[in-house]
Amino acid sequence: MKKIFNIIFADISDDKKIKMLENIIGEDLTTLNDYWDTFVYEFQVYRSGRIKSSNIKYINYDSDTQVMTITFNNNSVYEYYKVDMMTYVKVRNGLATPKTTGENRYGSWNPQKFPSNGAALYRFIKKTGVSYRRVK
Repeated sequence: MKKIFNIIFADISDDKKIKMLENIIGEDLTTLNDYWDTFVYEFQVYRSGRIKSSNIKYINYDSDTQVMTITFNNNSVYEYYKVDMMTYVKVRNGLATPKTTGENRYGSWNPQKFPSNGAALYRFIKKTGVSYRRVK
């Protein structure tokens, strides 16, 4: 899905984006201007890798190299290697629940919290032995 968005939205004008989406959806999007601004904003946030997490600030993924890069809230940066697209999606979307309870200045977590990016990172990356290194 990310590849499709990157192809559609890579360095093209808003007019062309609208025309392409109109062709796909089959209706005039000029009536949806209020939604368009929100959609563009949300997509830009998604492309930036920014997430709201008590542990993680950004998650980015390069599908060509299968490298997932995570910037934590303390600004340390790690690269995780040979991460397939589905695993990235699971971590990005926080498809796990925490096993502990706690809080910090960025948020709180508990076993009832879902989604949880930190728990997903542990479950799908650290627990499975994916190789990584700290880059900053």
